[in-house]
Amino acid sequence: MMMARKLALLAVATLALAGCSKGTHYPVTPAQAHQMLVKRDLPLMMFGAEATGTRLVAASNSQVVWAVTDANDTEMLRLAANIAPEADGSRISTEVLPPAGRRHDKVEQGLAENEAIADLYRAVGEEQVASTMADRTFRYDAINSAMIKAAFATLPKLQQQAMEQASEAQRAWREAETNARSGYASGDDWNARRRERAGEPDPTFGKPMDDHGSSTSDDEDY
Repeated sequence: MMMARKLALLAVATLALAGCSKGTHYPVTPAQAHQMLVKRDLPLMMFGAEATGTRLVAASNSQVVWAVTDANDTEMLRLAANIAPEADGSRISTEVLPPAGRRHDKVEQGLAENEAIADLYRAVGEEQVASTMADRTFRYDAINSAMIKAAFATLPKLQQQAMEQASEAQRAWREAETNARSGYASGDDWNARRRERAGEPDPTFGKPMDDHGSSTSDDEDY
């Protein structure tokens, strides 16, 4: 019984330590962290060609939230830095959130189904915080591992998309070939259309019907 109680207490202690280990401790107050974070923009190149800007959608001593936006100022994704006071400083953790607006449900589902992508964006958030707290530039090599995992995770989907595009191209080619053959078999034959465009006479009638270059004996009588 005593052993079971000790194991239970150890499990609770382990869970508590796991909870405390989330995020990173920085020797700044929550107010200082907030003031530093709001001055930095996210690295747009990490969010694809469609991303054209970022904006702050929440900023306080407990949380700073950035929204990644497209050319229409529509939100694509949100990244949050959660700030909590801890001893002589703050513990800051990052969180990937779906955007507000029409893309919310789709992005939320995508993040749930693509853990490696969510981890990549979370790593971007962590490096954003780390580089800001250290007052240095964003280090892309710090997220290499997450980028590689995301690339391998999305490779099967890219291959599937490529196969679907190839299949669609082949279908379109077969349809065009079928339509072309159907046109050749009809009375409106391709060669006749080509001659008409070139201004050539139709061999069925010899010279054009309105050619009055030659005269007949009846014409001479008049």
